[in-house]
Amino acid sequence: MVNNHHLPHTKNQNLKFNQNGNLSLDSFEQCIQIQNSLKDKVSLRSVFSNISDITSIGCVSVFFKDNTVQTAVVILDFPELKVKERIKVTKKVKRVFPYIPGLLFFREGEFILNAIDKIKALPSLFIFNASGICHPRRVGLASHIGVILNIPTIGVTKSLLYGNYEEPLNIKGVYTFLKNKEGEILGVALRTKKDRKHIFVSIGNKIDLAQSIDVVLKCTKDFRLPEPIRLAVQVAKGIDHRL
Repeated sequence: MVNNHHLPHTKNQNLKFNQNGNLSLDSFEQCIQIQNSLKDKVSLRSVFSNISDITSIGCVSVFFKDNTVQTAVVILDFPELKVKERIKVTKKVKRVFPYIPGLLFFREGEFILNAIDKIKALPSLFIFNASGICHPRRVGLASHIGVILNIPTIGVTKSLLYGNYEEPLNIKGVYTFLKNKEGEILGVALRTKKDRKHIFVSIGNKIDLAQSIDVVLKCTKDFRLPEPIRLAVQVAKGIDHRL
């Protein structure tokens, strides 16, 4: 469905590493330039009149183990949250991009796009276990994928990449705003379960913040993370024995 070989900013073959296996300064700056070139293409305007327009939600999870990369895509009906499709793609690799906060797309993006290419149809939106615009350059992995595929996306993380906030009250559904030093709202710290640590939610692409919060809350059941993320992680790690 999606031919990744013709999509921009999906391959890392031009990035250079030094003898210690670390990313070279030139390549690091190249990644920053790519993000800066995309940030103005992120849409903060929702394509949904309300979340009742959303009929399915997808999530992709990438798991690295030795020289193997396992990528899972899980698609759920919304709001029922019944699994309608799940796939898993395993690939042997010689080298992967190192984990660098703020550059997650360059580590996982190629594997995510390759896996999405294999599903039957795109869902209404994707939730990613990664930042959206709550990012130093306003283009985390959730936004990066959203721009490349021109699809609605939401970013959800357990830890904060960027911004400042106040602790939300210990009540499900309560949130406080994530802001940069200029006071611009980048997302929220959202309490999805009472007596559990909050999570961070930000717009990825083509959805607004209020709808993003509503979707995440409706996708949260017995755990603090949304079900699409939790299930995709299980499949990628091989915990789901149905694959």
